[in-house]
Amino acid sequence: MFRNRIAGFIDKKQFSLFIENETPTTDIKVALGFCRSKELKKLKTSKTFYFHAIESNNAVKDFPLGILDATRLLIYSGGRSKPINLTGLYAEIKSIELKHKSKIKGKEKSETEFYYEIILEDCFKESDDLKFAINTKKLFDKSDDKNRKLLQKFLPALTTWDRLIKSIDKTNANAS
Repeated sequence: MFRNRIAGFIDKKQFSLFIENETPTTDIKVALGFCRSKELKKLKTSKTFYFHAIESNNAVKDFPLGILDATRLLIYSGGRSKPINLTGLYAEIKSIELKHKSKIKGKEKSETEFYYEIILEDCFKESDDLKFAINTKKLFDKSDDKNRKLLQKFLPALTTWDRLIKSIDKTNANAS
C-alpha cells in the first residue's frame, strides 16, 4: 500500500507532509521489534517474525498491553554502545499467536519456551524514510514509561503511527 506512494516522493519533507495529511484518523498501533544488525538481510524475504514470550524458567517476558492489537511491525536495531535506530523495515501484521518452541521450525532447541509468532500480510518492505535514530523521549510520553523501558531492553514495544512520525527529528529527516 505505502510502497508505491513512498517511491513517488521527491524528499522526506514531502513524505512527512503526506503522512500528516493522509494518515487515517484512527491511529495505527505499531509494534516495534528488535533484530540484530547481522540478521536484518534475512528479514527482507520473510513473512514471519518472532518475539520471545516465555523463558525456559517460566518467567513471562514483559509485554506491552495491547500488543495483540498492533497492525504494523517496524524493526529496530542497535543498542548497547550504538544508538537504537529504526531500520526502515516494516510490514502489515496479519496475525499474532503464542506458540511453543516445539511448533516452530528451527527453534525446537531454544532456551526460550514460548514465542509470539507474527505472521505478516507480505514480506517486509524497506523505506529510507523509516531509517532514523529513535528518540524515546519524543516517541513515548511520560505516561508510557513501560514501553520506553521495554525498547531499551530490546523487547517489543508498542506505539502509534502518529507518535512515530512526530518523533522524527525534522532536522535529521530533511538532511538527506
